[in-house]
Amino acid sequence: MTIADNAFRLAIGIFYEAAKLESVMAELRADGFTLQDVCLVGTAAALNAAREHATGTQAADGMAALDSASMQTLDCRLEGMDIVATQGPLIQSLVETRRFGHPSRRSWLQQELCDRLAGHVRKGAIAVLVSVRSAVSQQRCSRILLRHSSHAVQTHEFTLSPFEPA
Repeated sequence: MTIADNAFRLAIGIFYEAAKLESVMAELRADGFTLQDVCLVGTAAALNAAREHATGTQAADGMAALDSASMQTLDCRLEGMDIVATQGPLIQSLVETRRFGHPSRRSWLQQELCDRLAGHVRKGAIAVLVSVRSAVSQQRCSRILLRHSSHAVQTHEFTLSPFEPA
C-alpha cells in the first residue's frame, strides 16, 4: 500500500506514571523528535501533576511540552471532564482539519482520538501523540514508546485532505 505525500502518521503511547512519561519524553528528544512533533493529551489535572513531578535537567528538558501557558481545550468531553492538549503544530493540524471539514463530519478526527483514549484519560493517564514523517520513523517512535509504556502503542495513518464543497 502506498501512502500519499499528504499522509499523516501518528504513534500514541499511554502513560500513568510521571517518571515513565519523563523518561519517554527525554528519549524521544534524544532520538531527534522535537516538541513540534509531540502533543500530550489528558485532563488538566493529570498534565499539571506531571508538570509538578518533573525535576532535574533531563526531566525538565523532556517535559518542556508541559508549559502551563500552552494548553488547549479540545472539543471532546468525557463525562464532564475537559480534555486538554499541549499546543503546537500537531494539535493544530488536528484542529484545522476539524475546523475546515464538512459540518457533519467536522470533528470526526478529534472525537475518534478522544474516544480511543477515553478509558485511559478517565483514569488519569496522559497520552503522548507523536507525528512522524515516514513508516520508518513511526516504527522507531513506536519502539521508544513501547520501552516506557506498560500499554500497547497505537499507530494511525490517514490522509488529511482539504474539504471540497459538493
